[in-house]
Amino acid sequence: MADELHRPSPSRRRRADLRPTTLGALVHAAVAVLLATLDRSPRHRDIDAVVMRLLPSDLAPVYRQTVLMRVATAVARYFAIFDRRPAWEPLGVELNVADVRLDVVWRRGPEIQADELKSGLSAGTSRRPLALAQARAELGAGREVFGSAFSGVRIVVLVDPAASLCVRFDGRVEPISPPTLRRPA
Repeated sequence: MADELHRPSPSRRRRADLRPTTLGALVHAAVAVLLATLDRSPRHRDIDAVVMRLLPSDLAPVYRQTVLMRVATAVARYFAIFDRRPAWEPLGVELNVADVRLDVVWRRGPEIQADELKSGLSAGTSRRPLALAQARAELGAGREVFGSAFSGVRIVVLVDPAASLCVRFDGRVEPISPPTLRRPA
């Protein structure tokens, strides 16, 4: 009888899938919802509310809090640093173009650019060649569909914004370096 009292009961809550692809999908989904529903940068409570709605309801509380923190932080960083409004307007999210999917597509007048969101811990320099190859494929697809209006792809590294790059229409790769993203000397 004593053994039965101390035996842990089976949990009805499940563990979170914390793989980068899963967390990245949640970041993309939250960005999509917020861009579609708000015409301004979201407040933290907006972000938290959207992320909480996207999480599976049967997550154990500790996993729910962990996923909320990681996803909401990445989403908040995207909007705080990389949101292009009001000069640019969002044209689409998770847009299938030719044979690729563009994470976020922006338009300013006739010019169109895409953002490739990178939210994983290894999204910085260790995965840079893969991210550049992906951005170049997206650039080719964008040029195929949108023509000369498609001017580039920003590789937005949410865990290290200063590592973010832009692949221009002519293939040049430039850092995205607003004053808030400059690395210390």
